[in-house]
Amino acid sequence: MAFNPTEIAERMRLAGEEWSDLDYAASLLEETKKSVYSKLFLEAKEKTIAEREAWANAHETLREHVEKMTDARREANKAKVRYDCAKEWTGLVRTSEATKRAELRG
Repeated sequence: MAFNPTEIAERMRLAGEEWSDLDYAASLLEETKKSVYSKLFLEAKEKTIAEREAWANAHETLREHVEKMTDARREANKAKVRYDCAKEWTGLVRTSEATKRAELRG
């Protein structure tokens, strides 16, 4: 079975780009969590800081943001697994091809 290095490289590039894009999206949501919380805290009408914090933490907007954030991180992690598997597969192909060449020489 012959392997095309160009196809392998393209498969690796696509897997790496997918991981990069999904990691960026997850990181962006993670980095904006405090901003969402702060905005809600400032919107709160409660009198004490503890009440404002509780209101902001319980707000649907923050819950939705955290859900999107964790979903995005899960998808980024899955993309990393796909990239790592593609890397490992490439290494196995390389080893297999080297073994075949060695067998032909010896």
